[in-house]
Amino acid sequence: METSEWLTINPEENLTGALEEIQTKLKNADIPKDSELFFDSVAEILDMATSAERHSKTVEVIDLISQRYPDLFKEEIVYYLNWVTESLLALNQKERLVPYIEATLTVDSKYLAEEFLFKILPRLMRADCFGEVYQLLSCHWKFLTGEADFLPHTIEELQEYLYLAVLYESYSKISDREDESKAQEIEARVRQQLASFVDLAEYPFLKDQIRILLGRGDEPEWKAENFCVSSRSTKEEKIAFGKKARLLGYFFLLWLRKSEGIPLGLADAYRRAALRYLFHQSSKKRSSYLSIRSDKIEESLVTLTRELFTQNWEMLDVYLAALPFFSSFLVERNLVEKGEAEAVQKETQRLRQEIKSSSRFVDK
Repeated sequence: METSEWLTINPEENLTGALEEIQTKLKNADIPKDSELFFDSVAEILDMATSAERHSKTVEVIDLISQRYPDLFKEEIVYYLNWVTESLLALNQKERLVPYIEATLTVDSKYLAEEFLFKILPRLMRADCFGEVYQLLSCHWKFLTGEADFLPHTIEELQEYLYLAVLYESYSKISDREDESKAQEIEARVRQQLASFVDLAEYPFLKDQIRILLGRGDEPEWKAENFCVSSRSTKEEKIAFGKKARLLGYFFLLWLRKSEGIPLGLADAYRRAALRYLFHQSSKKRSSYLSIRSDKIEESLVTLTRELFTQNWEMLDVYLAALPFFSSFLVERNLVEKGEAEAVQKETQRLRQEIKSSSRFVDK
């Protein structure tokens, strides 16, 4: 049975008409019994609607499906959640997202929990939805760190998201950031909200991170040789490298905010992407981890895609967007050559264009 047998309007010719028709069919319970046919038809229209930024209509359609056909909604909840997340964020109605995501996390499924962690959660953080992230993680902490049966390193990533959400939400609520007492106020909020979830002894850099956020931390005079590690380096030397790299990441975030005017959530996504790249380079056991080689970006992206289970173009695009900023930041600190940064700019631009028309990065 073809889509046209229950939907008569071709969305490629009349998207508005197709959206209105499907709303009418949903309201009148005039839908096919075949759930696969139903979803395929709806998916085609919602894909086109979100691409065309018809976000209000997208939300209206998904509202109808979730309310009137809950079983059909649950069958493909991940797809509906991605569409509604994109649309509600575009409409600046982030408060409406929580009930939808709650529905995902109350379903006993590790797959859905992974979808939340690796796709929805990063998207919320990039959109500065720090309060919503804290609400979702804190309310479902027992499930996510227990029944979801995540590996230890995945739980550590959840803890990192929770920590950052509270830190950034506390920072965002501070009005007078010039007041010296505000650093203590932010720290007190973070410690209070995280007491039941995270051992802050594992975050000894909290005070430094707050001071850097407030623009009061003194940036060290970086030297490239301080970031050189070899396969023969001692455990202590590798730990020292990790600490320096993280500190460099905090100043990179501040640079993104001040020099490039990038919002906090997106700036943090770029910081995390840059650090992922650095630590990925370290796993290759090269002599210098601050070498951002344009000819190695594609190889690293493919490998990172496999390692991080981020097999979607959106996350690849975050990496590609972050690396040119990071290379420029390093050039200003004499940590990489200008020519290297220019090569990175060209290569990332080429790759961003390519992934818009090719699925080879996610299919490998």
